[in-house]
Amino acid sequence: MILSKIRAQKDEGLAQVIAQVEDSHSTCFYCSEPLTFPAIEWMGSPEMICLHPDCATRLCIRIFRDVHEIQQKTEDGEQL
Repeated sequence: MILSKIRAQKDEGLAQVIAQVEDSHSTCFYCSEPLTFPAIEWMGSPEMICLHPDCATRLCIRIFRDVHEIQQKTEDGEQL
């Protein structure tokens, strides 16, 4: 009985989080599509940066590529 109440509270809490994400009318920083649950949120300046999980992966790959390119140019003695 106690476990079922705990599960019900967890499910209710999760449902509230899902509703908040989907009702927030936020869009993904990367693709600009409406956010769905699950979503990734990072505190940015001046507001939150929200991403779909797949978009977060794509953005990270591109950021790492840019960092690698800068490092290669720096190691080769090129001026940035």
